[in-house]
Amino acid sequence: MKMTEQERSAMIRRSAYAWSCFQDNTPAEEILSQIYCDGLTDKSPRQGALMAGEVLGWMARFQQGYDAMLEDPEGYTGWLLSREMAPLLAENRLQALRQLMGMLDPAQTEPPSASEEALRREAVKLLVNREDAAAVEQLLCAVPDGEPRNRRLVKTVCGEEMTLAVNTMVAYTMVKNGELGAGAARTASLGQVTAGVCAEDLLQSICQEERAGYLSPEQAAERRYAASAVCRVMLLLAGAAAAGGLAMLATEGAVLTAGMALLAALGSIMAEKYRLDRQMVEACAEDLTAPVVALPQPDSWQGRQAAAPLPQPPLETVDEEQEDSEEMPLTLF
Repeated sequence: MKMTEQERSAMIRRSAYAWSCFQDNTPAEEILSQIYCDGLTDKSPRQGALMAGEVLGWMARFQQGYDAMLEDPEGYTGWLLSREMAPLLAENRLQALRQLMGMLDPAQTEPPSASEEALRREAVKLLVNREDAAAVEQLLCAVPDGEPRNRRLVKTVCGEEMTLAVNTMVAYTMVKNGELGAGAARTASLGQVTAGVCAEDLLQSICQEERAGYLSPEQAAERRYAASAVCRVMLLLAGAAAAGGLAMLATEGAVLTAGMALLAALGSIMAEKYRLDRQMVEACAEDLTAPVVALPQPDSWQGRQAAAPLPQPPLETVDEEQEDSEEMPLTLF
């Protein structure tokens, strides 16, 4: 899938504004807020600040998830599901797990007497299976990154984490405006877009390191699997959070399908975006100041020794000025 002229025009316009926000000592959160409010003109600076923090939070969760997937993919994914379901009553957890199983494998029949633990184990296996992870990789690497130096230059000037955050916010506003791919639903959440942008960039980096001989084919394959698996898990959990939690999967059964459509759109444009960004950044590199980005610390994952999570209180009631559900502060991970 190639980028259309309409997509290219929208990306040039939004990227040019994004890089123009880089001024002396402007905090990362303020830059991201400005990009958000420029792309979605009906949003307030208060909402922009909220979403800026969310981008950085999801980036931190993605990095934690990738590291954990390299160590123990099933253990980490089970930990996430347990934490997300902890506030639910027992019957609601069973219902959510049955809905999740139906989404992940519609053809599979579930024994009526299956326990919560048995259902969670099966759901985890389906979430991190290698065949579906490979489908994520294929979508995000649909367009090979023929000019890796474009990425290197943009990240050198603007900072690696800030570059990813800017790309995420630009892509998110494009999704919400219907400017990114015919299949990328406007309902895609910020967490899903962050997962896609981070995974695409990480997968391209792994491929570059393999081609350069820094990684063996076996090492590269395991890292690509970890990146793709955590992206898939984040697509599900971020989409469920936007719908109101895993208990709402019955009404949002297409959450993974919509997430995969988003990945297809991102996979088709990111290499071109870095090419365009390089031209913009080179033209004004002396005027750009890369802010220091401090990613928040996600809840601690203790590896294979992780203890069972404690129940968490329900989300607080939000006032009317805050965003709709897909843009609310998320408590996952």
